[in-house]
Amino acid sequence: MDISGFVVLPRDRTFAQMTIEQWKLPLQPKVFGTLNLDKYFASSDLAFFLTLSSVVAVVGKADHISVNVGAVSVDAHGALKEAEQGDMYIGGMRASLRQNSIMKISFDEFFTNIEYAMTGLARDNHRHQTIQGVTYQSMLDASDEFLLENPIFSQLAHSQKKQTSGTPQSDKGDLKQALGCAKTVEEAEQLIRDATLTKFAVFLDRPIDDIRVDQSLATIGLDSLVSIELKNWMMRTFQHVSNAQAKVDEVTKNGQSEPNHSFYCCRASKELPRHPLVDLDEAVNDLLNSIGHFSHTREEYVELSREAHAIASQGSLGRRLYNQLRTQADDPNVESWIAGPLLKAMYLKRRYPIVPYSSFLGTHFDSPVPHSQAQRAAVLTRALCEFKHDLDSKKLKPDFLGETELRLLLDVAFQCTERAKRHLFRVSLREGDQIVSYSKLKATFQAVITLNLEGKHWTGILTTDDRVSWDINRQKLLSMSTSNAAYIRTVEESAFVICLDDDSPVTREERVRSGYLGESFNRWHDKTPQLIVTANGRSGTIFEHSMIDFMTTSQMSQRLQAAIDLLDPKNDALGQASKAVVDPASLEEFPLMTTVDIETQMTNLREKYAAAT
Repeated sequence: MDISGFVVLPRDRTFAQMTIEQWKLPLQPKVFGTLNLDKYFASSDLAFFLTLSSVVAVVGKADHISVNVGAVSVDAHGALKEAEQGDMYIGGMRASLRQNSIMKISFDEFFTNIEYAMTGLARDNHRHQTIQGVTYQSMLDASDEFLLENPIFSQLAHSQKKQTSGTPQSDKGDLKQALGCAKTVEEAEQLIRDATLTKFAVFLDRPIDDIRVDQSLATIGLDSLVSIELKNWMMRTFQHVSNAQAKVDEVTKNGQSEPNHSFYCCRASKELPRHPLVDLDEAVNDLLNSIGHFSHTREEYVELSREAHAIASQGSLGRRLYNQLRTQADDPNVESWIAGPLLKAMYLKRRYPIVPYSSFLGTHFDSPVPHSQAQRAAVLTRALCEFKHDLDSKKLKPDFLGETELRLLLDVAFQCTERAKRHLFRVSLREGDQIVSYSKLKATFQAVITLNLEGKHWTGILTTDDRVSWDINRQKLLSMSTSNAAYIRTVEESAFVICLDDDSPVTREERVRSGYLGESFNRWHDKTPQLIVTANGRSGTIFEHSMIDFMTTSQMSQRLQAAIDLLDPKNDALGQASKAVVDPASLEEFPLMTTVDIETQMTNLREKYAAAT
């Protein structure tokens, strides 16, 4: 006889997030271990061979892949042995605690199941698998609607407890009904809080009275698997069950909680909440509790504690600064005590150069068929114009992070500037009331590319300087001539800048070096979006990072990439009846005058940028 069980405790995650090494790790003891035992004990005298594994192989848990991998393999091995040889094999006497939606199992129940597997009754009925610990009531108690709706368990006999009138139960259906009957936001919050506490008690197998609402999650003691289960339950229950915005709108329409402000961020609050200022002594204690355990020695912790308490001592600089903040926090005429310090720390004091420290470059994937430089520039410009039109027309669907709607903070004007060898041209993006045609844009860019532009102008390198120095040089350029003012005004008022480069980078390193980390020629970094198109038809985008991150530009980037993929150079007129022709003499170029001092500054900045990158 043989009874075996294996366990591997890797860092569990979903299948899409796993590496091949993480996938293979559970296979070693569970799969190869089972095969080795089967081979070692193979004998006509062997009465039975039982394996114990997790129930997730049957019920299915997307976030327990490491457990699933081995459990499913062991289960398949048992089915194969029973089918081919007629030997009895328990693919898994599966047991778990009720935090995984499975009931508790006593030792008597456990051994009864083992005895059944060892008898001839199970073998005569061709049973190679038994499942223990899954009942309708256990799933109901755990409020696991995923299992309740699973057709595998739809035939389990059950009798649902009658609900007490007016008392909401913890399952999803009852919570949804209770939330629908809530008259105020406070009542809905209480229902959600009670349901969450109940679920915490189930997952932790602790009395609900032992869990406080104000208790830190770090002190509760959730392991990784239970944390994942809890997160998924909260997402399914609260994000899918109730739409918070719809609930707030409903309450507002009923006149129950009309806010006295117009801030969308705080629409659920009647009064604008004030930013709290924690007591300084409490903040010091929190600091020590949070990082004190990282001290290597007792002496190191004592020194850390001494320095931390010195900050809060009477008469210290820390106490004086805190008293100033406390005065602001207690002043009813001050909306937020943290607004001023945060504004200075995040923006006003950060006067270092934008590049190469905060802006970011993203390159586009290659198209199925290579494009010319003019084709790529035209299709990107046209796609960006159409995106702007859809944005203004409110045709864009919002992005979601998990189940949270993200609002687009993006607005551009209908005009672009084009830079080639640091020569500046303005391109109109309108033909009457319509967006300029692709063929017209392509012809315009081709006309610029074919121009014999003499010399390199390094004016844009000034935008790599720190913000104070760049502002001084910008004012000097503006005051020198009206043409300079027109030059800078054109760049700053345009929706975006298109940089037509002469080089032809191929590898990823070459494209990054050419687009961002190289000499920074033919760029204007004091601009939120820049489109870069090289001579070999490849492209990328540079975004200035003050108010932009990836999620803000994700839809724009997807639109640009889709336009690249769909453009067929063999039929690149895109429905235009005839190809447009642009006379190079009609191109609107803007000259720029400099001084000896500014030219010297450009040379210094070129050396500085090259050294930094």
